[in-house]
Amino acid sequence: LLFPRKFRMGCIQSQEEEDNGFKQEAMMAIGRSERITRKVDGGPSSSWRNKPISKSKIAKSKRPKMDDSADSKANSEAEMSKSVRDRQNGINVTNSPAPQLDEDGRLKFSEILKRRIVGNEMSEVPVVSTTLTSTNSMIVMDVAACTQRGWYPDDPHKPNQDSYSIEYKFNGANMEDDSFLAIYDGHGPVGEHFANYAKKNLPKLIKKYVKQERVKKHKKRNDNLLEGEKKIPFNPKLWPNLEPSEYIRASTKAHMECNQNMIDTQPLVSLSGTTAISAAIHNGNLIISNVGDSRAILGVRDSSSPSPSSPSSPSSSSPSSESKGNSNIVAVPLSKDQTPWRKDERERVIKEGGRIMTIKQMMAAGNTDEEGNVKLKTVHSEHHERITDQDNMDGMFGDRALGEGGDIDEEGDPPRVWLKNKNLPGVSFTRSLGDSIANRVGVNAEPETFAKAITDDDKILVLASDGVFEFIPNQTIIDLCAESKDPAQACTKIVDMAYHQWLKYEDSTDDINIIVMFLKKMDAKNLVITV
Repeated sequence: LLFPRKFRMGCIQSQEEEDNGFKQEAMMAIGRSERITRKVDGGPSSSWRNKPISKSKIAKSKRPKMDDSADSKANSEAEMSKSVRDRQNGINVTNSPAPQLDEDGRLKFSEILKRRIVGNEMSEVPVVSTTLTSTNSMIVMDVAACTQRGWYPDDPHKPNQDSYSIEYKFNGANMEDDSFLAIYDGHGPVGEHFANYAKKNLPKLIKKYVKQERVKKHKKRNDNLLEGEKKIPFNPKLWPNLEPSEYIRASTKAHMECNQNMIDTQPLVSLSGTTAISAAIHNGNLIISNVGDSRAILGVRDSSSPSPSSPSSPSSSSPSSESKGNSNIVAVPLSKDQTPWRKDERERVIKEGGRIMTIKQMMAAGNTDEEGNVKLKTVHSEHHERITDQDNMDGMFGDRALGEGGDIDEEGDPPRVWLKNKNLPGVSFTRSLGDSIANRVGVNAEPETFAKAITDDDKILVLASDGVFEFIPNQTIIDLCAESKDPAQACTKIVDMAYHQWLKYEDSTDDINIIVMFLKKMDAKNLVITV
């Protein structure tokens, strides 16, 4: 099988497999035969191929008996399946012209720009509405976003599977200092559908549960009034704001419900899903919720380092600052990639019945045939038992925090999550929305969260997919922002660097998706919001 770096789903090919329900989606996840040449250390390394699966070998999927409410899902599934198959058979489903390539077979600069969208710029939006004690000023933010469709030579019309959200006055028209920003990185045959589903539904669910928490707090406040005190009217403008722990509770419920809704209602969810990382600004606090391997980093002036105001249960350790780069602003990670590189995530997935192996380990363990096709039936060889031993895995994979201290994965064969007795799904993350097969073995949607009070030392916030962070360390991202005149320019610089870094290591590029926020003080009297 071919597993390029950004091919995050493992796949299957076998006539012996009895569980045929996922074969159709597995075929689409594999796609047509691809070839990718590694360029690590300046020279090519081995490449893997997969033979296209014969359609005659794909048994009819076993589907549960559907009631009337499932008709729309079945129709959507048929349309999506056809679209993916057409694209993988070389049919231009987007009706767009073939991209123009240079003499090296890469996109011309004009084609790169066609795939890029810069938008959602906002200026001087309140972040902390109360004036600072020392001066008559407020903390405000300027925001911009950029997304660029990836380039896959064997699938030139592959859609952009990333999306993002930027909402101002998120929890009410009267709440000017309440905002929501999020990055969604879809994956699988129809990952773009799941990224857009999350964009449409996750913010709504967060609003719903934040509202419930505020109403509960309002009622409790009225119930505890002293004798003679008047009850506060049931008016959203008068509802109390939430503490970070209360907002985190609402966000966690929203993520879990969004995930369950995906699994229950969305077609092709077996091998498709999305990551989601969000930054909510509420009551002067910054609240991060993370599911997957997208990332949030904060640029803090000088050597200041924020500390969590309310760490939540799934969070592992508190963020710590990195070494200062070329600017006087330090990169502070606000999230940790949820992948099998992390010891705690690895142990959690194994406890839930999953296996952790790289593709090369699968091949060495005898789980592939002579042509490199991964077999469905696991071969329990001595080598397989050795590399799946927990102590050996800790020695091989360690406990890496990618992006911190300049650490990036140059080899491109990450540890992946597999079912215990079947060689699927092979995902390279340990949490996501969707992905019903991976969900069986602990790949869940419970977000890791972090919260802190926003201060004058906080200067830059970046949310981005791993299309940005795959080859660029955290501090480099903050340095690029610090030398930019505004968030839009910072987005452009970072996307340019990410694109060229992908081509340094690969023959293709991932979708690239980023939101940049600049924080600054401003005289409260001169505040003019531009959205």
